Amino acid sequence: SAPPTSTTHPSTTTSSSTTSTTSAPSIPTSTVPGGGSCTSAHLSVAIGQSQGAAGTFYYPLVFTNIGSTGCTLQGYPGVSLVGSNGNQIGSPATRTTSSSVLVSLAPGSTTTATISLSDALNVCSNPVTPNGFRVYPPNQTAALYAPYPGRKYCVGNPNGTLQITAVGSHSGG
Repeated sequence: SAPPTSTTHPSTTTSSSTTSTTSAPSIPTSTVPGGGSCTSAHLSVAIGQSQGAAGTFYYPLVFTNIGSTGCTLQGYPGVSLVGSNGNQIGSPATRTTSSSVLVSLAPGSTTTATISLSDALNVCSNPVTPNGFRVYPPNQTAALYAPYPGRKYCVGNPNGTLQITAVGSHSGG
């Protein structure tokens, strides 16, 4: 067989990415204006009004698309409490067994995950008051910050004190 001939075309290799790089179900791009995953730069976070139930407080963690194009979110955010110096307080939130759904966010629209936090006064005598939540949107490595609403927290409590649901799912009170 003849050796391959070399031609001097500029790199016209088409990288046909037919393999999916996320575990999200494939959706037609027409249903997501602008398409693509929401990055930390697309989003802002805030803590909504709490609800209490049997020694646990539930806070909606509200993600808002502040970008100019639509994007999608799926999965669990990474959430931890931080002090005024930015250092993490206690362990990061553990994931609940909520189901993970694909959420399409048009510019200006919101979705929530739910943070649950045990009432420190029920479980310890020396609670601290964190400064805020450090929040990593699903599948992102750049953190966002949401001011903490002022409730005390018990450091070193057993697992399950601080929990988070997947975005688009609801849990609690």
